[in-house]
Amino acid sequence: MILKKHLAILFAAILLAAIAPASVEAVQAVRGPIVKQGKTLDEQGIWLENDQLKLAITTNAYAGQVMELIYKPTGQSLAPEAHTQGYCTDRMGEDRFFWTERRSQDYAGKILSQSADLAEAEMSYLWNYDYNDVQTQIAVSKTYRLRRGASSFEVVWKLKNVGETTAQMTPWIKQLGGHQASLLQGPTLIPREAGPSDPGPDFVNPAADWAVRLSGSADTEAAPMVYGVMDFRRILQQFPWRGKERFTLETILHRITLEPGQSWEHTYVLGAAPSLANVSYIAPELAAAASLQGDEALLQIAAALDLGELRLEGEVTDSAGKVATLPNRQVKLTAGKISTVAYPFKPTGDGVYTFSLTLYDGQEIYRLGQAVNSQRSSITVPVVVGPAPAVVMTPWQSEAGGWPGRQAEQRTPWRTLLKSSRLSAGQFLIPDRIFPEDVIDYGDVQPAAFSAARDEQENLQFAVEVSDPADVMGLELVVQPFQNEQREKLPALTLREAVYLTTDTPSGYKNFPIGAWPDPLFEQGWLDQLQGDSAFRQQNLETFRQSRRRVYWLHVHVPREATPGLYRGRVDLLLHGQPAGQLLVELNVRQFALPARPSFRCCSGMVGFGAGKFETSLQSIGVPQQRIDQLTGQGDPQAESLLDQHWRRSLEYGWTPTMYSGVKMWEKHQDDGRGISVFAGHGKADETAWLQERGRLADSFTYAPFDEHADELVPRVADWCREFQKQTPMPILDCYYGGNVKPLYGLVKVWLGQSAAQPWARERKAAGDRFYHCNSSLVWHVEYAPLTGRAVFWQDFADGADGRYVYSTARWTPEVFTKNWTSGNYMGCVIYPGPHGLATSIRWETLRDSIEDYDYLALLRQADPGTLPAEAKALLGDADLGSRVQTAAQLHALRNQIAAWLEAK
Repeated sequence: MILKKHLAILFAAILLAAIAPASVEAVQAVRGPIVKQGKTLDEQGIWLENDQLKLAITTNAYAGQVMELIYKPTGQSLAPEAHTQGYCTDRMGEDRFFWTERRSQDYAGKILSQSADLAEAEMSYLWNYDYNDVQTQIAVSKTYRLRRGASSFEVVWKLKNVGETTAQMTPWIKQLGGHQASLLQGPTLIPREAGPSDPGPDFVNPAADWAVRLSGSADTEAAPMVYGVMDFRRILQQFPWRGKERFTLETILHRITLEPGQSWEHTYVLGAAPSLANVSYIAPELAAAASLQGDEALLQIAAALDLGELRLEGEVTDSAGKVATLPNRQVKLTAGKISTVAYPFKPTGDGVYTFSLTLYDGQEIYRLGQAVNSQRSSITVPVVVGPAPAVVMTPWQSEAGGWPGRQAEQRTPWRTLLKSSRLSAGQFLIPDRIFPEDVIDYGDVQPAAFSAARDEQENLQFAVEVSDPADVMGLELVVQPFQNEQREKLPALTLREAVYLTTDTPSGYKNFPIGAWPDPLFEQGWLDQLQGDSAFRQQNLETFRQSRRRVYWLHVHVPREATPGLYRGRVDLLLHGQPAGQLLVELNVRQFALPARPSFRCCSGMVGFGAGKFETSLQSIGVPQQRIDQLTGQGDPQAESLLDQHWRRSLEYGWTPTMYSGVKMWEKHQDDGRGISVFAGHGKADETAWLQERGRLADSFTYAPFDEHADELVPRVADWCREFQKQTPMPILDCYYGGNVKPLYGLVKVWLGQSAAQPWARERKAAGDRFYHCNSSLVWHVEYAPLTGRAVFWQDFADGADGRYVYSTARWTPEVFTKNWTSGNYMGCVIYPGPHGLATSIRWETLRDSIEDYDYLALLRQADPGTLPAEAKALLGDADLGSRVQTAAQLHALRNQIAAWLEAK
């Protein structure tokens, strides 16, 4: 029978030098170079080919990606032309699109077997890296199978834990394919409940039957559609998104736990078939769609395998559940062809009619989808009569399970500030966060306490908990002035509230729990600025009610001229307008001041910053349009622009924004905060002169236009630098992670991405070069621990780094509060639009604190060594300084000790 015949099919090997179709009856597998964009990606790639497909598999650090996929019936390449990425990528939570030599090892690719009917190739390698702070070793293998006559191929993906620790991970497959209009002939379609439709740029598909990338505005054999099929029960989520020349489908499978020695295996199929405009069924062997024409229902089947002549038997069910038997039909299925079967059809009314058809080879059922353990073997396609309802197709359900939420933790405040029958309050050390699920055990009451140097900004974090959930929204706080014994007052302190962002998928598909994450810090009264039916407002209100708690950050900026010593203040608590308690607060102002300019030079890009996004985001959280007009300065030429707001706040926090240049803007902002720490210029004559007049040229840089370039581009970078140096002495920054650095000596003055701890870096630092590290873990995803990110800056000090470049502190996507950026929740976003203007956040406050941590260390290093105790010298010489910052208590103890040494000198 036909199933047995196809199980007997085998393969042999050839490498085609051209993309044009060639007659290859058998299956062939050969070694050969894989070239893309003029770059040789793999000298010894594996090429598989039959009469339908030709594909190229990388065997090096690109980790078994299919970089070329040629559909031979039309001669078209289905891989993206402009990207060195392809199909069958396993990302597994890694932030890059392929595994680099620094993170993987022991790559091996080989041809396993080949015959006239079947060829098999294997790519294997080892993951050896920290995953969620656990050392993980996973042996990975991918076996590729191509059969004669098939326009699809199988991938058997196997993971084995060869380490010594339990590995919990989320398998994640990324497919990056071509999306040229001339190739795909129309919008990309994803089958979903409402029927096949264009997913749009940010569509998140729930677990369903299909892992499909489709195309076509008409049924045609001239243009192929690319499709993928897997065990649908294992799919957790799909994320399709489209670029100018590519279409990406990321499929996230359910989480797995591998004990040492355990294995996991999954098979999926990727292939091509003639395009169907409204396909609603996919199997490895075929795709199907149905439509109405007059008194007939037409079933189109795009075959991806030569199945020969088969019989169709089945039935049609209307929306009321009434079943009618369909007449048997014969159909010939040939790879690369669309077969049409007609059934007489007279609908009884509007609704969805479901056609369910089974293929027979003689008396045996041909079981579709067995290669990937599909749940159904019958072809099931809907036909809509009249207006389409909300649900057209019922998705097959995935296995039970999903992303776990946060588990409740017992927390003890650093200091208990208040305990009464109605209210409790406690101080928590920054940057620890307080989550709604936490259970707080309050102790003996004492005043809140925090410290700050002169010209330092600092926060006091505290939670206020009510006994009756009905009181949580009746809570009001009033901050009284802070003054010392001489009755000298500090400037007014700012009270902000921690606002929650809700995630439903963890960043990077790692083991972060989903749920409410505190990050934006909105000024008190923010709830009153939002419309009552705002989903964002209601979501936060529900979080407050369930936890019976609200969390506040009290912010102070100590003037440089402030008198050192103890300042006392209080926060009055009211419930429904009536006094309900007081929090006493003590602030210790240090004897020393922070440097006039930050010791650690930090700058950030503003990728995606724009006023339109600000307005869209405000609308999404329920800010009335009249208030939005006020915040965006509509009709007020004197209003501060959003860009100026961002520049001013960034400079106040010690971060210099880049990407927007010009002398007028720098003149406007040069005195903000502690001043400009890094100037990002373009070498224009007026900029150079402006910098030279103010003695700031050595602190500036221009960003060489070769971002994250490859080793082979180093000669071009060097030539560009030499030409640039003929025009201006402004230092050049180059972002480069490779090892071919010598040709850039004397040309690049700011090294971005190179470790300042390596021997050659020390030599270049002695020559006046600077070393900036890229990004910080606390910036990119909202789930990252702020303390871990802050410890990075302590290690920067130990490594001798001079600065840090963060690619974005603004939002990458059109709307902040609901749109994720690919695999990262609130990725690159630490500045939020709020009902009072641009708002700070826990992560942005942590970035500022991190710079001030470095200042403390830099002041200690500048002190007379003869005045420092041995412990201080040991700290300054600790090459692993970041490891000392494991807890918030350790962080504050170190800071206090450094302050004591500075005040004792």
